[in-house]
Amino acid sequence: MVHHTTISEETEELPSSIPISLRDIASWHDIDGITEKPPIRASVPVLQRGLVWNPSQIELLWDSLLRGFPIGALVLSAKITGQQKESDAHRSDVTHHLLDGQQRCDAIALGFKDPFDASNSNINESILWLDLDPPEDPWSTREFMVRITTPSHPWGYQRGDNAAPLSAGSIRTALGAIDPSSETYKRPSPAELAPHVAVAPVPLAWLHLAAQGPDLWESIRRRLNNTKAREWCERLRKLLPCPTRASIPVSTNYSNGIV
Repeated sequence: MVHHTTISEETEELPSSIPISLRDIASWHDIDGITEKPPIRASVPVLQRGLVWNPSQIELLWDSLLRGFPIGALVLSAKITGQQKESDAHRSDVTHHLLDGQQRCDAIALGFKDPFDASNSNINESILWLDLDPPEDPWSTREFMVRITTPSHPWGYQRGDNAAPLSAGSIRTALGAIDPSSETYKRPSPAELAPHVAVAPVPLAWLHLAAQGPDLWESIRRRLNNTKAREWCERLRKLLPCPTRASIPVSTNYSNGIV
């Protein structure tokens, strides 16, 4: 859970704080698979700047969320007349405008977007992954290895907390059979690759969606079966417990952190 502060245009009352779930925040972005309609529906007003967070900030925010660390309050106001974006013109359900916390809210929503959903037409969206079997990294402060792949870096970033770009050699390895020197070469979309440094990456959205059902790992297996075969799919499938086994090894069981 996170908290937000609501500032009313009509009263002089002190701000009040109420809890908002991560799914509530994700629902503000009209994400497929999230049907909840919370009483607070916030959007970004025209006066807000664009997205400025770098990959490491997004990855580290999710590490904090999964560890239960506080990430600060969101500042909302009652919907401001004249500040609605053209892209929100069709939305009659907006109740508030987000004055502070846009970067965090967008990073949270990204963790709920399933890039492999059949209804998702934007294959060039960034993807958040969770490595279920990360190698030990004594130089990292992270507990949960959340990785992002982007349209400009569909192979992901380095392991360090600063998420620096991969070296040219690592990129060539990540591309596998794709020849970047070919005249027909086209940079792959994030949906075509996975984080190069991850051992067993799973889309973070799959864990969120699967956590709503009775069998998390069987849900992940079904999603794998309905996804075009990729090299990362086979790595993940090998790690999942057999249907007859009760659970996945404790060291890779992150299901309790996905709520």
